[in-house]
Amino acid sequence: MSVGQILLLANWILEFNYLERLSKFWNRQGAKYLAAIFCICFLGFLHTEDIGRGVNIMRTMLPVFLMSIIIGSSIPLDKKEFNFLSGISIATVVFVTMLGMFSYLGILFDQAVGARKISLFISHIRLSLMIITAISMLVYYLVKSKMALYKSLYFGCIIWLLYFLTLLESVTGFLMIGVGLVSAGLFYSKVIKNQQLRIVAISLVVMIPVSALIFAGIQYNSFKFKTGIDWDKLDKYSESGERYMHNKKTAIFENGAFVGNYIAMGELQKEWGQKSKLDINDLSSSGSRIRPVLIRYLSSRGLRKDSIGVSKLSDLDIKNIEAGFTNYLFTENGGFRKRWYNIKWQFEAYLNGGNPSGHSLTQRLEYWRNALHVVKKNPFFGVGVGDAHHEILDQYELDNSVLKSRWQLPAHNQYLTIAIQIGLVGLMLVTFCFIQLFKIGIRERAPLFTFLIITVCVSMLFEDTFSVQAGSTYFGFLASFLLLGYKKPV
Repeated sequence: MSVGQILLLANWILEFNYLERLSKFWNRQGAKYLAAIFCICFLGFLHTEDIGRGVNIMRTMLPVFLMSIIIGSSIPLDKKEFNFLSGISIATVVFVTMLGMFSYLGILFDQAVGARKISLFISHIRLSLMIITAISMLVYYLVKSKMALYKSLYFGCIIWLLYFLTLLESVTGFLMIGVGLVSAGLFYSKVIKNQQLRIVAISLVVMIPVSALIFAGIQYNSFKFKTGIDWDKLDKYSESGERYMHNKKTAIFENGAFVGNYIAMGELQKEWGQKSKLDINDLSSSGSRIRPVLIRYLSSRGLRKDSIGVSKLSDLDIKNIEAGFTNYLFTENGGFRKRWYNIKWQFEAYLNGGNPSGHSLTQRLEYWRNALHVVKKNPFFGVGVGDAHHEILDQYELDNSVLKSRWQLPAHNQYLTIAIQIGLVGLMLVTFCFIQLFKIGIRERAPLFTFLIITVCVSMLFEDTFSVQAGSTYFGFLASFLLLGYKKPV
C-alpha cells in the first residue's frame, strides 16, 4: 500500500462510527459493485496452492476494495473540494508529461531517451490511461467554465496532452479516446433534447470510426510492400569479391526490401569502422546492437549490405544508426506514423514466420494463445490466483513456444488473466460488475466516471491492469472518487 492509501485508511479508522458508515456504503450500489470486483477475485485465493504469490496478488488488488469502502462510506466532498482535488490530479499528469518531454529532449538526463521510454515512473499504457482521464476532466471543465482565461488554459492543456500521447506513440491511448467518444456520442444522442446537439453527437459516432479507418488506410498504403525475390538470380559476390550471404529464413522487410539478402559481413564491419567511432558490435543509444540496426537501415534505403552500401550513407544516416533508428523513414516521420509502420512491420514479419519475441504487439498474440490453452484446461473455476503464474510458464514449455524464455510472460490481457485465476464463472461475474457500474454511471449522469469505466475496460484488453499496484490504485481511487466522492455525480 502507498503512503496516501495508508493515510486515508488511518483517517477512516480514527473517525469511528463504523456501523453508520458501513451502512452508508451498503446503500450505495456503485460502492458495492466496486468492492465486489475484489471479492470475486478473492475467491481464486481460496483454492490456490501458492499462498505467498496469492497474497501478493490480492495485496496488489486491495486498493480497489479499500477505496470503495473508504470513499463510499465517507461524507461526500462539496463542489469546491472536488474541483481542487481534480485540479491536483490534472496538474500531476501535466507535470509528469513535462518531465517526460525533458527526458526526451535530453534536458533531464545526460542523454535523450526514446519516445517509448518517456514514461518515467509507470508503464506507457498506464500513463496513457492517466492522460486520457486528465483529458476527459479538462474537457468537462472546458464545457462548464464561463471564463475565457480558464477555457484557454484547459484547451492548451488538452492540446499538450494529446501531443504527448502522440509522442508516446500510444495506439492504445487513441483507441481508448475513440471508443470513449463514440460511446459518449451514442449516450448523448439519446438523452439530449436539443436537435442540433443531437446531430453533433450522432456525427461523432459516425465520423470517428470512419476517420480512423481512412487514416489507417492512408498510413498503411504510404509504406512500400514487400517485393518478390528470385533467389536464383541474386548476385553471389559483391563488387569487392566477398561472397554474399542470402538468408531465406529471415522474415523481415524494410520498405519492401528483404533484409536477409546481399549481406557481406566482412565488408560491412570494415566499412562501418571507417564511418563511425562505435564498433559494429556496440550498442546504439536506444540499447539495440549496431549490427542488426545497420543491416535494417541499409535495407530501408534500398542499399546492399556491403562496403558500397555503407559508403553511400551520409553523416546524418550514421548518426541515425548510432541512435538506433532501423529505418530512415522513422527520422523523417516520427511519432504516431512511426508507430503505425512498426505495427505493420511486426505483423508482416510474424505472418512470414518471424519470431515475435521482443515485439510488443505480435508477442501478445502468443501470450493470448498460451493463456487460452490454460483456460481450456481449467475453464470453470480457474487454477487460483497464486498458481496462475506457474501454469502459464508450464504451458509455454508444453507448447514448445517460439518465444524466447525472457519473453514468456503473463497474458497481458486482464480478462484472460481473470479467467485463468478464477475461471469463466468468475470472469462473467467481474464483467457483470463492470456492466452494472457503466449503467450506474449513465443513470446518475456521471460522464467522467462512465468514460473511466469505458477506457479501463478497453485497456484491460492489452494489459493486466490489476496485476500491478499502479493500475489497481488508479482504478480504485478514481472510480470511487468520480462516482462516490462528490455530493452530486459529476
